[in-house]
Amino acid sequence: MFYNSVRGTNFTVERLSEPRFLIRPKNGWCVAKVTLNGEDVTAQLMSGYLTLPAVYEDKTIAVETVVAPPDTDSTHGISGTITDENGNR
Repeated sequence: MFYNSVRGTNFTVERLSEPRFLIRPKNGWCVAKVTLNGEDVTAQLMSGYLTLPAVYEDKTIAVETVVAPPDTDSTHGISGTITDENGNR
């Protein structure tokens, strides 16, 4: 997790601020669930960012990750006829 471009696990933020955290798992992993004080907030992630409402007390963010599924569609078949600008094949 990152806050102000710093990777870490514990952060101090200004009281009543609305901090924005970047949640980026290690390569080969993906985010399964994010909780804030035990409440599921996964749906609130926007492009990997979680913005908290005004902070006035200690909060705990927990991130669950799982191994990313293999990319099974990394190659594509191409077929057809190649012709030049004069119509020659």
